[in-house]
Amino acid sequence: VVGDFNVSHKPIDTCDPGDDINYFISSPSRLWFSKFIENNIFIDTFRYLHPDQREAYTCWETLSNARVNNYGVRIDYIFCDGAVSKLHLVDCQHRIEIESSDHCPVIGEFNFIFSDRSAAKPPSICTKFWSEFKGTQMKLNQFMIKTKRIRDEEIDVDGDKKQQTNEIKVTSKRTDVEAETSLAK
Repeated sequence: VVGDFNVSHKPIDTCDPGDDINYFISSPSRLWFSKFIENNIFIDTFRYLHPDQREAYTCWETLSNARVNNYGVRIDYIFCDGAVSKLHLVDCQHRIEIESSDHCPVIGEFNFIFSDRSAAKPPSICTKFWSEFKGTQMKLNQFMIKTKRIRDEEIDVDGDKKQQTNEIKVTSKRTDVEAETSLAK
C-alpha cells in the first residue's frame, strides 16, 4: 500500500508536533494509522528501516519555501506485510533532491525472487476464478460515447474575448448525459 496519507504518524514525522504530545498522538487520524500498522499486519517500511531518523520529511509548504529549511512533514508512505518486510525489504528512501512537487518521491526496494511460472496455471485464489470477475474484461472505449459540439460563441470576460464551447459529455453508457462548458482563449 503506497501513497499520500495526509497524516504524520508520530512526533518524529513532523517539524512541529506542538507542545501537547498527548493531544498530537490522540488525533483520530493518528489513532487510525496506529491501528493500521498494529501487530505488523502492515509496516511502515521507512520507519522499519530508519526508526530514529529525524527530519525525514516528504512534504513541504511551497508558498513559504519551507523545503529549503526542511520545515515539513512525513505523510507519504510505503506499507508492506510484516513478513514481507523481514524477508524481502531492502531499502526505503525519500528522494528529497527531486523537486517536481510539494512532495518528494518515496522509493522502496524489495528483493523478490520470481521463478519462471509461464507454463504454470494461476493459483486458485487468483481473481480470475472469482465469480464476480468471470467473463471478459471490458475495454475502456466500451464505456465511452463520442461527443459532439453543440455551439461556439464569443463571450467577454473582463475585457478579454474568450471562445466558449458547449459540448455534451457522457461519462458512461449507464449514466445520464451531462452538459459541460469549457473556456478557451
